[in-house]
Amino acid sequence: MIRSSISHAARATNFARLALTAAVAITGALTVTGNAQAEPTKAQPVTITFPAGVRCAFEVTMTTVDNSAQTPKNPKLLPPEGLGPTGQNFTGNFVVTFANPANDRSQTFNVSGATHVSTNGNIETETHTGPYFLLLGPKSRAATGLPGIVVGTGRAVVVGDTSTRVIQSFSSTVPVTDVCALLA
Repeated sequence: MIRSSISHAARATNFARLALTAAVAITGALTVTGNAQAEPTKAQPVTITFPAGVRCAFEVTMTTVDNSAQTPKNPKLLPPEGLGPTGQNFTGNFVVTFANPANDRSQTFNVSGATHVSTNGNIETETHTGPYFLLLGPKSRAATGLPGIVVGTGRAVVVGDTSTRVIQSFSSTVPVTDVCALLA
């Protein structure tokens, strides 16, 4: 999930490393090679602080509140060819809180929607089918017109380039919420 620029950290995969490398640390969700997946485990809560100007005009903290999303035990790194065209599905509970320490405003979101991730070369596609969030860097914001942190509730498709770590396109069936605006 594109996270130097984006996505549903609960479902962190290779795309997650694109927009926010730390998202992988939040969920530990890496794909196990082969057809079978190991027994899921529960990831530990994590807090990440984004300095002013990185995601919002002000400092923002992101804390996992409930991260019982299904992640494999003893994950192996993705193969060089990525997830492949059939992809990988990620499901489970994921609740995250974003906060502005300067004014003590915070918002908690249940972003437990399912995510399907597939790759074709260095192009990765995420399809979200329920509540999700995206973290976008400057290049991804420029390419998509989205703010630095968004939350959505409907179907969304995110396409990114794993070599440049930039989201190339975003489409959604419903409007997204600008989390920075909520916390300002």
